[in-house]
Amino acid sequence: MPELRSASRGLLEKNAAEMILFYLHENDHASLKDGPDTQVDNLAEADEHVAYVLDAFDSWEQAVEEVGFVVTADHAQSPISDDKSHILDLNDVLSDFTRVSPKRGKERFRDNDVAAAGNGRIGFIYLNESRKEALRGPVVDTLRPRGASTRSCGETTMRT
Repeated sequence: MPELRSASRGLLEKNAAEMILFYLHENDHASLKDGPDTQVDNLAEADEHVAYVLDAFDSWEQAVEEVGFVVTADHAQSPISDDKSHILDLNDVLSDFTRVSPKRGKERFRDNDVAAAGNGRIGFIYLNESRKEALRGPVVDTLRPRGASTRSCGETTMRT
């Protein structure tokens, strides 16, 4: 990565770039190869890379005023657990809503409220388009951990 840092910073020092795109893919590669515990070191290295490039300016404020920066990354991994307190059974959690049955092939929403799909690490919940605005609040409230004040479910494995 040092050659990339030098190239990015060199372009900025020569006023040859109006925008820099950081695609931080190494975190995903390393976590797939060595496990999710390697992410802290990978993210620290990515942070150093971005800081080195921003240091081409007198201040980071100047950097973001003069150049557009886009930072994107691959998804990496996160550890999952079989601990029951970390698992959401979406069929149980969403039992107050009519659900599209998880079958092979396409099933239309018809009069169902939600459709849920997951792969063990992430869950997707789709709302019936014709009632999306009315359903959004109740579905989010149902998914929110008890006592949580944000609209995030945190790091929870979702089972469908």
